[in-house]
Amino acid sequence: MTRATVNAVLAPSLAAALGLAASTAQAGFPGPDGPNAGGALVLAAAPGVVFTTDEESYCGAIGLDHCSDAVTRTDSPEPIVLAVLGAFNEMTSPRVTGVTFGWDYDDTRVSIVGFGSCGDFELATADWPAPGEGTAVTFVETQLTPLVEFYWAAAYDYYAAPAMLQLTEHPSQGASFSDDSIPAILDEIVNLGAFGFFTDGYLPCPPNTLAGGCCFEDLSCQILDEPDCLDAGGQFQGWGTNCDEPCHWNQSGVCCLPDGECVYVFPSDACESELGGYFLEGEVCDPNPCVPTPTEDNSWGGVKSRFRE
Repeated sequence: MTRATVNAVLAPSLAAALGLAASTAQAGFPGPDGPNAGGALVLAAAPGVVFTTDEESYCGAIGLDHCSDAVTRTDSPEPIVLAVLGAFNEMTSPRVTGVTFGWDYDDTRVSIVGFGSCGDFELATADWPAPGEGTAVTFVETQLTPLVEFYWAAAYDYYAAPAMLQLTEHPSQGASFSDDSIPAILDEIVNLGAFGFFTDGYLPCPPNTLAGGCCFEDLSCQILDEPDCLDAGGQFQGWGTNCDEPCHWNQSGVCCLPDGECVYVFPSDACESELGGYFLEGEVCDPNPCVPTPTEDNSWGGVKSRFRE
């Protein structure tokens, strides 16, 4: 079958598996909504593997156990076998059924001489693997490991000079991992790697920690594991987050100051007793729900003005 025929046959299955027919809203990071949140997509070499057109597939050739051990640079003019891998925090439990991604490169410098999916189904854009194109790959069985191999490619640099093969978003579907929920939860890929020819690539391994920023009612912040944060009465901001951003305590409402400024206060009764404002239940400060409190002009001029009215 031609690629167009294969794509037409697989389109319904892939759309259902990746949730592409549903809302394109994706879970973000921090505050993951799905089991694959916080995951990255890396592009790494399979050292010592010699590319030949006699092999139909190089899936599994990389033999990588940990993201941090990935090789993202070559200084050889020969074609190098590469793997596109989903990388997840080794202390979490990913549940991967698919991915959407693309790539970009200067095709006057870099040549892709072989490529293929490591999943069960693939739906690629018409000109894939050309620069700026994208593909979607899905599995029948849920992938549960911290490293998930989605794709392989073989490429070389025409001129043996610095060049990059950069992973990107799919041109129409973005970059996301799907899980085995029905409908699938799409977790945004938070970081996309790159492979370097005669230059350093980029390896965005997720942090292998369950720690993150923990905000407390007094708006202080500590780096804690999620269970310790919750036990201490804090609000966990997501693993891998830090305390660089100010805390905003998620309470039942906001305090509106007399000038219309919106602030979070703790405790809530301090809004009126200490700040002279009024408390709005169930509101947040963005967008600002507050309006300035009208003030009465009790000056002699103000009194005369009202008397004349």
